[in-house]
Amino acid sequence: MFQGDCRFEDCRPSSKGFFGEGSINVTDTVAIAGRVWLSRSNLTATRDDVAFAVNVRDVGVDGGVRVYGRPNDVRPFVQLMAGRTNVAASGRLGAFSMIGLAFSPGAGIEVNVFERAGLRVLGEWLTRRLEGERLNNARVLVGLMLTVGGR
Repeated sequence: MFQGDCRFEDCRPSSKGFFGEGSINVTDTVAIAGRVWLSRSNLTATRDDVAFAVNVRDVGVDGGVRVYGRPNDVRPFVQLMAGRTNVAASGRLGAFSMIGLAFSPGAGIEVNVFERAGLRVLGEWLTRRLEGERLNNARVLVGLMLTVGGR
């Protein structure tokens, strides 16, 4: 397994990715949601005081429950998601891949822009358990919502 240490003052990660999500309203205030994501990051790590580039790929799928506030044009919500994640890294010193469980509580708002389209802003804490190691990330997700069907 890759055994490098990233000194945070020297690391400048550059991350790009996407997520896709779908949900089904069970009631006016409760929905069941599912999500997939993919992100790629490039960072600089060090080992024995030698810097080198590391490419990281993060893929995951999760599902859970979202609870909304009262129906309105700006609607707050909280959610709890759990699922599976795969993190793979490669660099000059080798490569590794880890699979584990992901858990992410979060909260945000949905803003109706048009009758069947809106904007969702979500802040969440993503914690993962990968082969005995725990990885924690705070992330902000911004997405376009499209309403299909009626409820």
